[in-house]
Amino acid sequence: MHGIMAIDQLGMDKLRAAAKIILHSDHGVQAGLRTVAVDFTAVIPVMGVLMRREGTFQPYITDVDDVRAAVNAAANDPKVRNIVMVIDSPGGSVEGLHELGQAVASAAKSKPVIAQVEGMAASAGFYIASQASKVFAGPADTVGSIGTVLVVTDMSKMAEQMGIRVVVISTGEFKGTGTPGTELTDSQEAYLQGIVDAYFADFKQAVRKGRKMSKEDVDAAADGRIFMAKDALRMGLIDGISSLEQTLSGFVDKTRARVQQQSIEILGIEKADHC
Repeated sequence: MHGIMAIDQLGMDKLRAAAKIILHSDHGVQAGLRTVAVDFTAVIPVMGVLMRREGTFQPYITDVDDVRAAVNAAANDPKVRNIVMVIDSPGGSVEGLHELGQAVASAAKSKPVIAQVEGMAASAGFYIASQASKVFAGPADTVGSIGTVLVVTDMSKMAEQMGIRVVVISTGEFKGTGTPGTELTDSQEAYLQGIVDAYFADFKQAVRKGRKMSKEDVDAAADGRIFMAKDALRMGLIDGISSLEQTLSGFVDKTRARVQQQSIEILGIEKADHC
């Protein structure tokens, strides 16, 4: 359903800023998703608000289908031994999010997938991160905002004061729910709440499975708050506090050691215990 978001309020502010810039420009900036290879490690950027078929909002918005394609390509590439997703996102739409999460979880079954937070991994951004093998964040980074939200503005009183009568001609009580100028009834509100709750349940289940957390621990973290890295680590939302450089250097060192060991074995030299 269009309009349901897994996004932190800070992300909503960024989205509004992006829209304002686009409205005052002749066209959007087109820039494709780039995957960088660093010593057998695929580095996939996940930046900005997450949407499906992002249109003209780039570079403030990342298309979740592009990220899913990049993850699948890296997972299926035999030359790629590790995948690092660099995330700085306040979240975004729920559309395509479940499928992207499944792609990350599937890739993590065949090779290490690291989610490296560089700024923020909130809401949909954390949904993705939670499906990785490990999650790391810098000491000043923020993580969390587990939840979903749908904002509907009931402008019926304003329309009435302006002498405007908005009539929805539809095939059922819930068809046309939230049409501007119409009253949002209790039953319509309950209907929308049920949809939001269903996406929320999927979110919590994904975090519980991906982070291997108990239901109680997930519920404690799933009240919409974002957490600084040290608190996120204590709550089990991340695995450690580390910068991108530190994370990548660990992969580089391990890869070089593996390559050196293969060379030693080819030469017939006795295997070293530390490699």
